[in-house]
Amino acid sequence: MLFKLLKYEIKASGRTLIPLYIGILALSVVIGLAFSGLVNQVQYNGFLFSAFEEAGTLSGLLMLLLFALYIALGVLTILSIIQRFNNNLLGDEGFLMFTLPVKSTTLLLSKLLAAMCWVVLAGFIGFLSMSIIVAMILIFTPEFNFFNELAYLWEAVIENITFEKISLMLKSLVLSLLDLCGVILTAYWAMMIGQLQKFANHRIIVSFVAFFVINWLYSVITNPILGPFSYNITSYEVFGSYLWVHIIISAIEAIATFFIVNFMTQKYLNL
Repeated sequence: MLFKLLKYEIKASGRTLIPLYIGILALSVVIGLAFSGLVNQVQYNGFLFSAFEEAGTLSGLLMLLLFALYIALGVLTILSIIQRFNNNLLGDEGFLMFTLPVKSTTLLLSKLLAAMCWVVLAGFIGFLSMSIIVAMILIFTPEFNFFNELAYLWEAVIENITFEKISLMLKSLVLSLLDLCGVILTAYWAMMIGQLQKFANHRIIVSFVAFFVINWLYSVITNPILGPFSYNITSYEVFGSYLWVHIIISAIEAIATFFIVNFMTQKYLNL
């Protein structure tokens, strides 16, 4: 049932986000072509300032448009996460959702996994967009053999990669995902507080304040534990230990927040 719910969540948010992804990637290709033309113009046309200015202005406008799409992507991703939880569980749709033969834990988990997927995908789209622009410029620059340079870069990575570095990268990835999970669950917790009957007339303000208060409380608890490690990072080994401690703390925070939100969903849901 979890996969069916997750499929439904992704489909519901994808109607808004996927067209934006396509637009960003398509615009990145256009910008890459525009900048590659600008580079070639500088190389071969010398001092044709009028043509250079026109191409530069067009490229600049396209970059501004891309930057606006990046902002829209971030805002829509956040709004989608908030709306899917607020409307689908705390709003009118909640009556229907909680009549399904599914535990509240499964409902909450489907929201969380879908939200994490969209945030990770948004970051990947941003990275892919910039990579496309750089790749297009380099591919269409005659003096630069893109594929040979890519092969040299890959060889350099293979030569310098070590088990220790791979381990640190994997730990950093796990930590990033746990922190992302914690932030999303904290937002859910804040919305659950805001929907309590006593705050019925000030839900948005209460939820907003609660989010920052919860994060502040977590920082008060965790900073004394992480402080000694963060101030004494002098080697890969010490940094690895710091990551392990941070991973454990982030995992405890995420699990505790998940159960708190789930408990409030079962006991204090105000539909």
